[in-house]
Amino acid sequence: MTNDFYGVVPQRVLTSDLDRYLEELALLGFTVIEDVVPAPELETLRTKLDSIYQVQRAELAAELELEEIQEENQARAPLCYDDHFVELARHPTIIEVLRRVLGRYFLIHLQIGILNMPSVPNRQSVWHRDLLYQDYVSSRPLAISVMLCIDEFSPATGGTQVVPFTHKVEQMPSREYIDKHAVTIHARPGSMFVMDSMLMHKAGFNSSGRVRRGLNTIYASGLLKQQISFPSQLGGKHQDDPFLNMLLGYDAEASRSVRDWRLRRHRKLKNK
Repeated sequence: MTNDFYGVVPQRVLTSDLDRYLEELALLGFTVIEDVVPAPELETLRTKLDSIYQVQRAELAAELELEEIQEENQARAPLCYDDHFVELARHPTIIEVLRRVLGRYFLIHLQIGILNMPSVPNRQSVWHRDLLYQDYVSSRPLAISVMLCIDEFSPATGGTQVVPFTHKVEQMPSREYIDKHAVTIHARPGSMFVMDSMLMHKAGFNSSGRVRRGLNTIYASGLLKQQISFPSQLGGKHQDDPFLNMLLGYDAEASRSVRDWRLRRHRKLKNK
């Protein structure tokens, strides 16, 4: 087969769907993996996420309303409330992508369920990176954001808008550049939208008349601390599972003393 380029230019060769996802993630800053979660499970997730959000509202009802702290329509750390979200976080398709991008050691920086209500302004509808206040870039990703599209992502439902390639530049592009080059993610329910956490993005406006739910799990290298201490919230649950011990951040918790650090290291080496 004749090459459609000339000069001494090596070309990447794709041998699997995984290779395609990784190439898009590296170059564009995002990719969509279709049909990861089946429809019956999505219905369960809708019910669970809505229920957790109401539980979290009730937890603070005597002290404040979530609207007072700009936290409405967000269910934080649902994996601490239901193991179903732990299993989603360790989905083998996503873990394989993460291992190829982040290496052998990574943990969940945060997990948040987003309820994009119809015809209501969304506080996430401003351009941002998932790693806030960072104005630098790195040669390899520091974190990967994985959005499970529980409902359809489209312009009508307020699907995520992204500015491709912005994970490679330090500054926020000009308004003119963003208006010209931003694109809206199209994804069927059950798909996972995966992006470099330094990619500029925002939520769209939901004009569909129905709720658009998403579950965003951000996986990070050990350089970044967790937004919420899952080990504290979970009270030791899952720590005996070697992979979840890493993923949930048990191994990344700061030790209270040199003695504690050495005892933890002893347990870790003994269990290898």
